[in-house]
Amino acid sequence: MAEPVQRDQSGRWVGVLLIVLSASGFASLPVFGKLAYASGTEPIALLAWRFGIAAALMLMATVVVSWRKGRPLLPPVRVTLTMLMIGAVLLTPEVLLFFVGLQRVSAGYAETLLYVYPAWVVIIGAVAFRRRPSAITVA
Repeated sequence: MAEPVQRDQSGRWVGVLLIVLSASGFASLPVFGKLAYASGTEPIALLAWRFGIAAALMLMATVVVSWRKGRPLLPPVRVTLTMLMIGAVLLTPEVLLFFVGLQRVSAGYAETLLYVYPAWVVIIGAVAFRRRPSAITVA
């Protein structure tokens, strides 16, 4: 059995900071989307900007971490291609549909619907697989 990875407290706080930054980015997405629409932006352009900025930030973070830890810049080719396909087939349509929906509803309503998706996943999974979710899943 593998030993758990020991992290110092500074690494823990960096992780917490990154999670807070990520949550802030997701939470502000509808507000910035509405502002972009007010200036005449279309959903495809908004999607391109979102992914372009995210790609640049992720590339910078990857280069820094790879350099500091002496790791290769990219994971193995198979893993890289799998991640690209997941992004292209699953994430891109989801974000595009979110942006299109954001044109029609308020930012608050869009955000609420986006964040209740785990409940929908549990409900659909229970119906599709005819299995009652556990108490911890429901909680």
